[in-house]
Amino acid sequence: LKKDDIGRDLLMTVNAQTNGELEFEDVNVAPFARFPDVSLTLIKPKYFEVPAEKRESIHQPILSFTKIIISLDILKLIRSRIDISGIQINDGRIDLIEYEDSTFNFQKAFRTPENKEKQIQEVKGSMCNLDHLLSVDLISLRNITLDITRKPANSHQNVTLTKSRASLMILPDSIRGKGNIDVNINQYSIAEN
Repeated sequence: LKKDDIGRDLLMTVNAQTNGELEFEDVNVAPFARFPDVSLTLIKPKYFEVPAEKRESIHQPILSFTKIIISLDILKLIRSRIDISGIQINDGRIDLIEYEDSTFNFQKAFRTPENKEKQIQEVKGSMCNLDHLLSVDLISLRNITLDITRKPANSHQNVTLTKSRASLMILPDSIRGKGNIDVNINQYSIAEN
């Protein structure tokens, strides 16, 4: 497995399965760092609500991190399946926006495109598991700023996730998760009408 192939396949797979768009500057592969898992490090990853061709210059990414370390089961990866045992994210930002119709930007971004089946078939060496879009046994977050804008309530919250551990499963019709979070509230404001 070549680093460039893994990076390209990861981008194509994620971007084919969701309405949003993943971008990153580089990917590093460490096959023996967490053996029997292979470790992928995404350098400066960003995830946007919509692809670049539909994005205005004012659009900020929903997710923006210094780096993400992903541990994958190497045996399943060789068989073109993704099984993520862990994700470690230190230092970054999550920007959530609730729109007037009470939907959030991440819901729109992670929603499966209507033409998903066709796109999945087009992904070379597809790493897709059709039972679920993504399953992660352990997500570890440290020093992540969470900025929440709620347009219907005209409110804004800004918190720092100092330490968090969670698990997540994204299914075609729902998202399931559980975890523990330590939070510092930096700002909580409600604008007057």
